[in-house]
Amino acid sequence: MVGLHIAPGFGGELRRRLGGVAGCTHLVELFGPLATAAIQTVQPLRRPAAPQDESARPPQIDTCHALSSGGDVVAKYWPQFFRSVQ
Repeated sequence: MVGLHIAPGFGGELRRRLGGVAGCTHLVELFGPLATAAIQTVQPLRRPAAPQDESARPPQIDTCHALSSGGDVVAKYWPQFFRSVQ
């Protein structure tokens, strides 16, 4: 996997390298979520630092279950944006 970039064509190249009788279906299946997690982790770090405006709603809120506006993470780190789920 050395040299393979997580970019358009990643899945096809992954299947080419690891698919078939010389590869491993289990690894191919695991690399998809790994790539997604890597992008979600690194993307905020690559953005230019925005001014720390406490009133600005962080863009990651409501992008997944863990960052739901009604969840524990938002309640802890961004209580001003927490919305209780009824």
